[in-house]
Amino acid sequence: MSGNKVPVIVFAGTTPNIGTTCAAFATAWHLAKQSAKPIAFLCLNLKSSKLHCYLGVEQREHTLGKLAAELRASQLSETALLETMYKVPENSNLFVLFGNQNREQAEFYLPGHIELLLQRTKSLFSAVIVDVSAYWDNAATICAMQRGDRIVMVSTAALSHFQEDVNGWLAPSKVMYRLEQQYFEAILIQFPWKYYAFRQTVINKEIGMPVAACMELSESLFASLDQGTYMSWLEENGKKQMSSYAKVLAKKYGLLQTESKQNNNKNKNALYSTLFNLNRYRSGRKRKQNKEVRF
Repeated sequence: MSGNKVPVIVFAGTTPNIGTTCAAFATAWHLAKQSAKPIAFLCLNLKSSKLHCYLGVEQREHTLGKLAAELRASQLSETALLETMYKVPENSNLFVLFGNQNREQAEFYLPGHIELLLQRTKSLFSAVIVDVSAYWDNAATICAMQRGDRIVMVSTAALSHFQEDVNGWLAPSKVMYRLEQQYFEAILIQFPWKYYAFRQTVINKEIGMPVAACMELSESLFASLDQGTYMSWLEENGKKQMSSYAKVLAKKYGLLQTESKQNNNKNKNALYSTLFNLNRYRSGRKRKQNKEVRF
């Protein structure tokens, strides 16, 4: 992509299993809808990626593991990346790379692999949303945070999350990996049982960064994750979840759709669709869809 700088927005959880992936994907979903520009979603959860289950996508050829050989050889091309990414039928501006499916290989991904992946993704898309979950001790999390233009920490109103976990790994990591100059903000996850022991002002002060948005989890959301219908939930019950925050990002990075640019955006998206389908045809699905490359 030419023109303005392509933003890399990194979502990381202070704590595992609190809704980091839900918040990250909801943001990407609405950003793609509002901007009418191609948006990339990279799941860089190297240890317990479940996004494909949430979206009901069974094909395993759209995962990070399919790019392992190219990344190791430092030969990842834009074509190979675009072929591997999942083009969301319900949201044609959104392209997804699902996370690592081989937990035992998580430590084999090196910083150079992640840097190359981010470079190639930025060259193809107008914005890149990265979900690294809450596992900080791997190359994906550290490298993405170092290269991110905005780091979004996802937490809850539980003291053990916004205080203990932040002080336990985020604070020392900022110093160790030279993240002090990065821009941090927080998103609070609100659970359906409505237990909020601390006010947002207290959390702001304790967590050391502004709280930019909140996302409410619900029984219908949990059901959609189990049923693989999270995208449908975002179109129906979850229409407002992270939508306002996505609009803030769209305005910040010049991604909002305007009347004057609408036709150009449609033509650009048509070009992406054509390229995507052409690459699929040429490859004849000969990328050994079968087996993920072993390190």
